[in-house]
Amino acid sequence: MQKIIIIGSGNVAFHLSKRLQNAAHFDLIGYHSPHGLNKSFDFYPTCYLTDQDVFNAIDCIFIVAVNDDQVAVAAKNLPASKLVVHTSGSLPWQTLPHSMRRGVLYPLQTFSKNRAVQFDQIPIFVETEFPEDLPLLKSLALELSPIQYESTFALRQHLHVAAVFSCNFVNHCYAIAQQLCQEQALPFEILHPLIEETAEKIKTLNPLQAQTGPAIRHDQKTMDRHLSLIDDPQWQLIYKEMSASIQRSQCKD
Repeated sequence: MQKIIIIGSGNVAFHLSKRLQNAAHFDLIGYHSPHGLNKSFDFYPTCYLTDQDVFNAIDCIFIVAVNDDQVAVAAKNLPASKLVVHTSGSLPWQTLPHSMRRGVLYPLQTFSKNRAVQFDQIPIFVETEFPEDLPLLKSLALELSPIQYESTFALRQHLHVAAVFSCNFVNHCYAIAQQLCQEQALPFEILHPLIEETAEKIKTLNPLQAQTGPAIRHDQKTMDRHLSLIDDPQWQLIYKEMSASIQRSQCKD
């Protein structure tokens, strides 16, 4: 059975380890991190591997699941000629050392250790330097999710930008909304039904068709009142730019 070692101990590494510890056709033998043993991996307390364990590993695939700026450093001392893949959406496989058979295993999802994810709903994007490694990586991806795509670096770059807009930027807007609620002693939870309905609508409607609010109606009086209620100049700028972008998108439709 093909063995797997995960390099990293952050959010992505944590969830990959949980998912792969029960893989049908692969054997997760452990994880290694330059930061040492991570107690958040207590669900699999025997899986931490030392530098020597990693160097002596035989017949292993290495999954490098670390921050983008640490990928090259985390992989530099891995054994040569092994299949080594990173999990980044925004880096090419060439980021990994030349001595390895390189690839990408990118799960398109946001991960937090304290929240479970439904892996069978997550798209997995795969790439390999050598065509002969692709079937093996696709087989590994299938242990994570039935939804998988062969990708390219160019495609992943565009996809990653879209993911930032649909996840990271939206979450920042949630953080602003939470602060605005707190300033009025209102619970952020009061917005949960609105947030959930907005997310549900785009499953059946084009987002442009689902757009509502004062900007799409060109209701300048309401927008001006909103701006007068926002004290933070940066939030005012976000409100103005977002409203202008909504109105421009209407013209393009």
